[in-house]
Amino acid sequence: MLWIVSERARSRTRVAAGTLLVTGVVFVYAACGLSVSATGGGEGTDGAVGGDGGGPSLPDGAARNDGGDAAQGGCAAGEEVCGERCSDLKIDPLNCGACGKTCAGGQTCEERECTVLCVADKAKCSDTCVDLATDPRNCGVCGKGCTSEAPLCANKICVRDCVSPLVLCGVADAGADAGGDAGGTGYCADEKNDRNNCGACGLVCKQNEVCSAGTCTPVCVTSSRIGDVFDPTMVGCVATVAFAQRANVCPAGSKVCSGQEWVDRRGAGVPTFNYWTNDDLRYAGSDGNCTASNSFGTLCGRFTATPMRVCGKRTDQVGNSCRWVGCGFGNSAQNRYFGGCEGNTSAGALCCKP
Repeated sequence: MLWIVSERARSRTRVAAGTLLVTGVVFVYAACGLSVSATGGGEGTDGAVGGDGGGPSLPDGAARNDGGDAAQGGCAAGEEVCGERCSDLKIDPLNCGACGKTCAGGQTCEERECTVLCVADKAKCSDTCVDLATDPRNCGVCGKGCTSEAPLCANKICVRDCVSPLVLCGVADAGADAGGDAGGTGYCADEKNDRNNCGACGLVCKQNEVCSAGTCTPVCVTSSRIGDVFDPTMVGCVATVAFAQRANVCPAGSKVCSGQEWVDRRGAGVPTFNYWTNDDLRYAGSDGNCTASNSFGTLCGRFTATPMRVCGKRTDQVGNSCRWVGCGFGNSAQNRYFGGCEGNTSAGALCCKP
């Protein structure tokens, strides 16, 4: 079954201080050598650095930021040590505004304040999660209210009547208020794929379900929830689990996506949360100028399995950290949203249907 969702080169070398580009992979030289380092392990595939290295190093002697192991070398600019981990108090829901100040379930941290957490296709408007495609008070953009002449919102446009296959759900207010806002709660919904009106007006799918052909279908286990929908057969399930538990996030009939499946299926999708793939991905390069690969580079983590993963943010809305971001995949340095590595111990999971 498909998940149907609308809710919305070769080698070239430049020696001395500079860069090394090997088959599209960029390495950064410090004054005394490559910024890629390995403290244990020999040569890997195709002459790559292999073994269980010391984790990604930063160029030009910059302080390390493990996103979870402050004791190994300090924190990046703008971060503070909270316990044994580096934390950005502006965005870390585990240390929001101050070390130890944890946001409640369903909240995230923005500018040191706990606030509502919006997932999937919802946008935050005035501390409320709304669907900009259907909300008559926020039609297309936050604060754009529909008027009495066109009181309904369909596909981010104010309209007078719903056009098939859309149907009117909720109750529209016929009279506009003094500000011209129609003020209604009714909107045009597609009952085949609207999670809030799945199969009929008012039938709401659970947080781990999508609406497919008018039926609520689980795509994440009940202990997680949908974060991002990238493809009819690939979704990101929000959780904070270790790499070893990644498969527990995906329901029966699906599996954790490989790194290659992420690249092939994501289209133009951009992650908003951090997700494990099913690969023990190595790293090469430096923060923002790096790659993740099954065969090339250095293994992450000396004591625990913390491979590279898909990263939406350095610290996502549920507290998963990525010390590196903006990494490519395989032999391509083009940003494929990989990152993380040593010291980053939790993420959700990308789940794929056959």
